[in-house]
Amino acid sequence: MNHHDPGSLPSPVAACAVEIDREYIRCGGGSRRHIRLALRAASAPPARTRPALRLAFVVDRSGSMSGAPLALAGRAVCEAVELLDPRDAFALVTFESDCEVAMTFGPASEARKREALERCRSLATGGSTNLSGGWAEGCAQVAGGADDALARVLVLTDGQANVGETRTAVLSEHARVLRRKGVATSCLGLGAGFNEALLGAMADAGGGRFYFAERPEELTEHMRAEVLEGLDVVGRGIALEVRPHDRGRVEVLGGLESAWTGTALRVELGDLVSQQTLDVVLSVVLPSGSTGDARAFDVRVVDGDGRPCAPAQTVRFVYAPGEVVERQPRAVPVDRRAARFYANDARLAAVLLNREGRYVEARAKLVAVAERVAAYAGNDPELNVIVGELRAAAEEFGRPVEELTRKHAHSAAYYDSRSKTARGRSSRDDDV
Repeated sequence: MNHHDPGSLPSPVAACAVEIDREYIRCGGGSRRHIRLALRAASAPPARTRPALRLAFVVDRSGSMSGAPLALAGRAVCEAVELLDPRDAFALVTFESDCEVAMTFGPASEARKREALERCRSLATGGSTNLSGGWAEGCAQVAGGADDALARVLVLTDGQANVGETRTAVLSEHARVLRRKGVATSCLGLGAGFNEALLGAMADAGGGRFYFAERPEELTEHMRAEVLEGLDVVGRGIALEVRPHDRGRVEVLGGLESAWTGTALRVELGDLVSQQTLDVVLSVVLPSGSTGDARAFDVRVVDGDGRPCAPAQTVRFVYAPGEVVERQPRAVPVDRRAARFYANDARLAAVLLNREGRYVEARAKLVAVAERVAAYAGNDPELNVIVGELRAAAEEFGRPVEELTRKHAHSAAYYDSRSKTARGRSSRDDDV
């Protein structure tokens, strides 16, 4: 069994519905159209043998974590470890200016769970924030092992990485390489002082999850969620591949990890959990053509070994005269989801611009997307809600705001673009 095999499970993606916003495109070229894919993962069979978890908890104990943050972080680790059984294994790494392996990697036995409790009670704060060093040590702890095990590292920090490697692009590339080797990276940011752009980028590239906790009291909830989702994985290394038959530019909305393979756009969806639902929206721009001709794109969902997880599908766009293009109906559900993605991108950009004091640009970014959506919203209530939200955000981020306001705006937009709930969990079919 290789490391992409989920064990005794059915095809990890049970359904993949594909829909386009409009069929007809201009002969002169330049038409932009959207493809929406709605994925639903299979339910985990009650009697299945789940993959073992190999976890490293990497905890910031720099000076800013002093007091309740570090104490509650330690408690969160212990409660997360309690969810494991002896087939699983874990390590505990801490970092400040230096890094320390507080517990080397080993089985989740009752004795080691008790040891974790004692170790977490004795944690003390130190100096600066060597996030890269702590993360690298956590990855080293879980690397290797049984091919079918799930290796994950969860990094918890409340501050800015300021010792060791700190560049987002470099750390993201390291996370991407580790993901290909079977080690996923998730990141948990606490309070108002961490760098959400860095943690989100590492989680995206690393095939993991990003969580935001405003208060230390929320740490246990997020750590438990990370472990519980790891215990419920039904699909490993899932990806979407979109191949143009001929010419045509295609990109994924919402900042999902993607790359051009030479023949197709590959969008990394990561591990899927039981009954998870996931929306992906692609933007395609079509070149010129003749009336009646078509441009087609093959869409397929595959696992980490390239095996199909759902039937492949083909979508086509047809060249037509201008009046036909203008009169054609729109698929409103696709318009709604695409508008959400564009709105989220605008909010994420506005957060960064606002932090830099570029308030006019932040406002303009949000207003521009609001006007674009308003141009086709018509009487649709959901599209008009999006327009109203963008205009309200433009007024808010067009002036100074508190850092926690930026953190909340960032996490809400980030979660929505990745089909997460408002608390950062995977959306599921059974959500109410």
